[in-house]
Amino acid sequence: MPEEISNQQQAKRRSGSWIGLAIGLVCLVGLIALGGCSKKSANSSPGTVVKNGSGMEFAYVPAGSFQMGSGNGDPNEQPVHQVTFARGFYMGRYEVTQSQWQKVMGNNPSKFSNCGENCPVEQVSSDDAQEFIKKLNAQNDGYQYRLPNEAEWEYACRAGTTGDYAGDLNSMGWYTVNADYKTHPVGLKQANAWGLYDMHGNVSEWVMDYQHNNYDGAPTDGSAWSKAISDDRMERGGSWTFDAKRVRSAQRSEAPHDYRWKDVGIRLVAVARS
Repeated sequence: MPEEISNQQQAKRRSGSWIGLAIGLVCLVGLIALGGCSKKSANSSPGTVVKNGSGMEFAYVPAGSFQMGSGNGDPNEQPVHQVTFARGFYMGRYEVTQSQWQKVMGNNPSKFSNCGENCPVEQVSSDDAQEFIKKLNAQNDGYQYRLPNEAEWEYACRAGTTGDYAGDLNSMGWYTVNADYKTHPVGLKQANAWGLYDMHGNVSEWVMDYQHNNYDGAPTDGSAWSKAISDDRMERGGSWTFDAKRVRSAQRSEAPHDYRWKDVGIRLVAVARS
């Protein structure tokens, strides 16, 4: 009888080993193809980086809460309100570059095309951004891509800070004082605490929310705000054309969804496909 039980236990262990090996192989395939398994997101620390097949890098932004807006800023940044994210997400470490846009779209609309392939793509509208995202998603590389919403963007920009900037502005951002009237290659300045670059300045970044004049009635669960007073879309972060006040973490601006200008680009969020 003891021998029979022992044999049964060994069989169970062998079965468990095969199951564990199968799970490990699935996870390994996920790590190679997607940059990580679903478990990685659950256990990732802030700033953990994954890379997709196109070489785009995304940093993990953890779940948590923050105070969105500014009591000392513009009226459209008020009232300050708490937003809570039940889950973390992956935000682009960098603004989408000209080479990444060229690879997906087959063109480079940028005014500063002589800046180099690692400079942010600009002169793209919100509509153009959606076309880029549509084509990127059609590659079916294991992620679903989209623009961040305003709450995600500001939460990621602040990276746990509560002031106007996520650190020393001159060290972190390109704006009127230091940009020399042009864009610059992404990632040259200091990253914030969660590994995100150029959140202050360089190019202003489209987000998915529609225009609202203030935060009255804004979502508090980290979702996008779709009900709108117009078809205009929001931009965040400011650009090389903006002064210090207009590249603050809480700063908001809006523009028509088909608007293109030499200081407007994009940054993406990546969600692992289930």
